[in-house]
Amino acid sequence: MFDHFTHIINSLKAFGKIYPNKEMVKKMLNSLPMSWEAKVMITEESKDLSSLSIDKLIGSFLTYEIKINHNAQEIKEVPKKVGLAFKSTTCEKDEDFMVIRRR
Repeated sequence: MFDHFTHIINSLKAFGKIYPNKEMVKKMLNSLPMSWEAKVMITEESKDLSSLSIDKLIGSFLTYEIKINHNAQEIKEVPKKVGLAFKSTTCEKDEDFMVIRRR
């Protein structure tokens, strides 16, 4: 996503449209999916967006994404329960069965 964003920004610079850093950071934060909403809110509240560089923002998000992917892999690696099957045999003769009665 960052590569696409950078490509668009560089193309706009070639046409003479230059965005301030604060505006680029806001656009990047607004473009993230809803699953990143918690991280976006924390970033907006804890940091001054006017002084935050796009590179620091991307570095922070890459770290967060790696952590999320690592946690997801740990959850997937939980061993699965293995079912057991028992072998059964049948006998057709009555004399092979032993009947015990209590008196």
